[in-house]
Amino acid sequence: MSHQEQMSTLTNNDPAAELAIINKKRTALQKLVKLTSMLSRLHQGLQSVLLMGNPTSYIPEKIINNFKSLTDRLEAQSTEILKHTLANTDIKINRDIKQVLKISQQDENELAGQIGNDSNLSSELNLESSVAEFKKNAQTSIALRIALKSRNEPVKPFFLPLPEKFINNQIQELDEKETICKNKIQSSMETINHDLSNLIKRADFPEDMKRKLDEMRANLRMNIDYFSSGSPIENMPILSEQLDSNLTSPQTDTPLPTHIEPASDSNNKLSQPPTKEAEPLARRGLITRTKDWLFTPWNVKWKDIDKYK
Repeated sequence: MSHQEQMSTLTNNDPAAELAIINKKRTALQKLVKLTSMLSRLHQGLQSVLLMGNPTSYIPEKIINNFKSLTDRLEAQSTEILKHTLANTDIKINRDIKQVLKISQQDENELAGQIGNDSNLSSELNLESSVAEFKKNAQTSIALRIALKSRNEPVKPFFLPLPEKFINNQIQELDEKETICKNKIQSSMETINHDLSNLIKRADFPEDMKRKLDEMRANLRMNIDYFSSGSPIENMPILSEQLDSNLTSPQTDTPLPTHIEPASDSNNKLSQPPTKEAEPLARRGLITRTKDWLFTPWNVKWKDIDKYK
């Protein structure tokens, strides 16, 4: 149904039915923002993993500056604690990267089907918390590497368990999915704003419903302004009421802060690390081989996957 047809239907409905339609659109918008937020976390986590796979001397100055507020807070920790925490964090990343890459390979429609489904809430929470935990651990690892670098401590690069080229491909695909979802968010907010503006002019609306519409319009304006500013999508106001009730911060056994959010540019993306020479593998062969590896036990190394075919 086109937007004009929807509005024609709205003008023929009673006020309560019209408000129900607007609420349904707002719920769909919340779901879309949650999906985009998850894609953004995946994107940032995988970019951090690529940085981890390079020597600390490869970390761009811009990234070091972005993490400065966090690394400054690590100065009180001993070098031994930082090294121990880094080792534990990298183990978690190595354990979880297969699951995260499986998630990243799903298209936005598949992922949307797992979000906002009341009949499968535990699955949604597991999905979102897995992605949030992975991003947190990956950025913790970067912060620890920067802190140790500042002390002139040798730090081995993270051993990428699969070709760097594949991770770069996934980052590019996630960027494309994010762009699609952000365009949908923009369109959805404009549609809802238009609907609210038309409905609030109706003379037959009771005063209590007009107050509800005014409240919704004010909240929508807050989200439009936030979205237009280019601020991190995962902090968009429309998510706050859902996050408060559904998600808690992942627990950690490290002495680091549980929330790591380095400052960054307007789209909140880490700069791409210098790319090393990728393996001379054809795209089809690389993806097929990687998918084989994704479905082996978590501790199976890339070079051993032929044993599991």
